[in-house]
Amino acid sequence: MRNFLITGLVLSLSSFLTTAIGQPFLSDSNARQLAVAQTIRAYHAYMGHQSHIYTGIEHVPYLPLAKGQPYFAVDSLRSGDIVYDGILYENVPMQYDLVRDMVMVRNHAGNYLCPANSSIQRFTLDGHVFVNTTNGFYDVLSSGKITIYARRTKLIEEVIVGMELTRNIISRERYYRVDANNVYTPVNTRSSLFALFGERKKEIRQYLRKNNINVRRNYEEALAKATQYYNQLSR
Repeated sequence: MRNFLITGLVLSLSSFLTTAIGQPFLSDSNARQLAVAQTIRAYHAYMGHQSHIYTGIEHVPYLPLAKGQPYFAVDSLRSGDIVYDGILYENVPMQYDLVRDMVMVRNHAGNYLCPANSSIQRFTLDGHVFVNTTNGFYDVLSSGKITIYARRTKLIEEVIVGMELTRNIISRERYYRVDANNVYTPVNTRSSLFALFGERKKEIRQYLRKNNINVRRNYEEALAKATQYYNQLSR
């Protein structure tokens, strides 16, 4: 059955390429992109709930927490995109579990599953792009001459107050510059932030002041916006 499906998709792709490239208003590259997109949609439509993204271990719910929640941003399902085993799945109901560092998806039957991390190349949620590395998922804050990743984690802290055990969530963010050799250098202080820009440090300070971005009040925003601006200047 799987071989039949793959054969059918290849024939569909070939047929569409032949037709699309012959159209006067489409370039070869655009035609191929359209063909690939159409083939991927056909694959998802055919496989439905049997798609590989909807396999994995069951997501075990957390015990009640006194404070906080274990997921990225908010405790609710949102639509996101996942590249799983090289295939793009769009508009997947999902959450990112920061305690377990796992992506949770809801399948067509309403079950909550965690696809294998090793098969997820990247995913996008709430406008954030997370890439899979040997050390887990990292949020890409900027990419270019200066590439900055954020590592987001949450821990459950258990504290005994009186005779009661309370369980609270502690959030933690760490930031890294990633160079061409895939070496991660921490960038977690104001001084290390401005040290990134060398002789253009003054321009970056002016940019942050002009846009009312305060490094001490919102370090992550300052780091992301400053490096994005620097990358534009360096093109």
